[in-house]
Amino acid sequence: MSQKTRRLMMRALFQLELYELLGAVVSAAAIAVFFGAARKLDDIIGISGYHWKVASAVAGAYQNALTWWFTGAFALLFLLLALLHRKNHRMLRQLAFLIRVLLAFCTMLAIYKIVNFYISVFNPFDRDMALQHIDRTLFFGKLPSEWLSHLICKPLTDVLSFAYMSWFVLTYSTILVLLTHSRRAVLEFVFTALATFYVGYLTYIMVPAIGPLFTVPFPHPVGGLTNVFLHDQTLVARDCFPSLHTGISVVMVVLIGRYRRRWLWLYAPMTFLIVFSTLYLRFHYGIDVIAGAALGVAMTQLCPIAVEWWAAKQEAARMVASDAAAGPRQPDACSELA
Repeated sequence: MSQKTRRLMMRALFQLELYELLGAVVSAAAIAVFFGAARKLDDIIGISGYHWKVASAVAGAYQNALTWWFTGAFALLFLLLALLHRKNHRMLRQLAFLIRVLLAFCTMLAIYKIVNFYISVFNPFDRDMALQHIDRTLFFGKLPSEWLSHLICKPLTDVLSFAYMSWFVLTYSTILVLLTHSRRAVLEFVFTALATFYVGYLTYIMVPAIGPLFTVPFPHPVGGLTNVFLHDQTLVARDCFPSLHTGISVVMVVLIGRYRRRWLWLYAPMTFLIVFSTLYLRFHYGIDVIAGAALGVAMTQLCPIAVEWWAAKQEAARMVASDAAAGPRQPDACSELA
């Protein structure tokens, strides 16, 4: 490989953001799993060619209505601002940046689908009983969802069902809120959120579980959003430990507190309601919430260091490219006389 080719490759590499590199690495691993363990998945399910249903599900993830709705909304919003704003080029750069970010989230959704299909290949035994035992040890003989059963009423169920679903909207909206501060704030949030998702997916494989809603014989149904999951068993996934609703909510509230403190009036109560809803609606065990919160806190401390390190690498690469474009410096008259 020539030095020029190597230089071009390095220049292209440093054009990528850290969250894109993370997505590329995880995608390569997911593709390797998809093809490498395809036959084993078919054998476990008992259907030849079943793994191609995974490909169909992954394609569906890219067409996720919520994601594409927000993509379209962001695109129209910033295109309108670009047309009305004097600095059109700046707004268009922001639009391109947002599209890259949303594509990274689409990739994350696709990888989530692959993980859920292939958990049974790597770890066929659910850990619900172990998680229930931990919860009953920590919470005085009952699961948190059992302690909360006496609070069940339709108004509270509706509020918490809304809060649980609002997590999806809030995750994407946080990108726009942080963009009003700086591109750096968005980069930090996106990398931290995606890293939290991917660590969570790995933990799903290590500790698969479907949650108390499907494993504990509660005397009374909670209703609301839970009815959707109970009536459509295709929605049941082994994605309880850790609670990423909790982990990502922690990431959001910490990053908002760091860069857009005035928005805490919204994010702080919403974070509480989202976390509480995971227990009230019986989607998660208490230990799931504890693990999710711990993961979120850890990622908000570690990931900014990685983002700063990569930004320094990008800046150094730009300086090298700038020096190379300027060409060799010509000696001045004084240096020749010397």
